Amino acid sequence: MIRAGSGLVFDHPGTEAVNFEQNRNSYLFSSQTSTLYGTGDAATDLAKDPKFSSITGLPSGLAAPQQPTNPFTPFVDSNGQAFGEAVNTFNYAVDPHLKTPYNIIFTFGIQRELPGKFQLDLNYFGRLGRRLLIQADGGQMVDFQDPFTPGHFLAQDFAALSQDMRSQTPGPNGYVVAPQPFFEDMIFPGATGRSLTAPSGVGPSRDLSDTVEALNIFGLLAPELG
Repeated sequence: MIRAGSGLVFDHPGTEAVNFEQNRNSYLFSSQTSTLYGTGDAATDLAKDPKFSSITGLPSGLAAPQQPTNPFTPFVDSNGQAFGEAVNTFNYAVDPHLKTPYNIIFTFGIQRELPGKFQLDLNYFGRLGRRLLIQADGGQMVDFQDPFTPGHFLAQDFAALSQDMRSQTPGPNGYVVAPQPFFEDMIFPGATGRSLTAPSGVGPSRDLSDTVEALNIFGLLAPELG
């Protein structure tokens, strides 16, 4: 018996929501004005704030809002000095040619009766992604090379360190591990044991991404390393 099947499955990426975010954060609409009423005391302002007299009757005494000024210059302070993204600012950008992603799903199977009341059943399932929104992992760890010790890389030396840690039981002072050139060169001599494998170190989780993040938080790695 031979079985086969295929199908197209379209995603629902919510492009309307993405476009809304882009418009909401557009520099064209970034200038805002507001008119404050009252004194800031919630106990009294609720009674004194302007109110609608009816469904169509606007409150009296409303001040006209100021006219927004456009365009808005991004990543520049009030003195005209550019600060880039140094203060945790961000920007949205949506590809105008964005298309709906879809997947091609297919399966193929063979079932056959064998001598001795045996049955052979083989099946293959496949899935091919097309027009996927994520073409690369922006948070993927980059495997940097040690510039001081040729032939040693971040992932390679971390893998050796992790294997060394898994092969032993930590003592009162942590693990006793062989120094790895990448961490010795890029942090400081002795960092393999002190910063990564000590009881209070950042490496016992044995996860490369978490370890690099922790090293960065404590200022032990050069900027943009990892």
